[in-house]
Amino acid sequence: MKNIVEVFEISALNGTARQKALDFVREGFDYPWMTEVMNSLRAFVGLFGIKIKCCSLSGSWDRGFIQTDAANEHFRGVKLSGFDREQMLTGFIMDSTLMYCFVDTFKQTGSAHKAFLSALDAFVEDVRSDMDCHYSEESLIEATVGNELFFTKDGMFVGHHVQKIAA
Repeated sequence: MKNIVEVFEISALNGTARQKALDFVREGFDYPWMTEVMNSLRAFVGLFGIKIKCCSLSGSWDRGFIQTDAANEHFRGVKLSGFDREQMLTGFIMDSTLMYCFVDTFKQTGSAHKAFLSALDAFVEDVRSDMDCHYSEESLIEATVGNELFFTKDGMFVGHHVQKIAA
């Protein structure tokens, strides 16, 4: 005997059921660009011979940070003319955040060390913003519809590509 369960797309749910479904999806919806984000960061700090000691990048639910072994000696002899604001270190968009902020701040302050720290701060903020967008309700709903995820009227996950029976 077959059990027939009425299923819904997330957009058809409301209230508690919708929130339950969103929480389920959010929990299993990894941020897909973390490898590229870290490659951009490593390439940037590598320009100065700096190593990353500790790093935490997340959305607005947690304050991200980057700790490095950066010291004044890493920036001795560094000249603004040695940097191209448009240089794409890895080809990933976060390269732009790092290079634009570094070059612009270096131009304003004359301090490569200060520019480096500003670039890291801008990078953390841009990653945070991107993650917030990725985990937003709108984005999660789009992902559930695109991946054909279905839920019960109570918001419990039923499965992928569920066969719908015509009424």
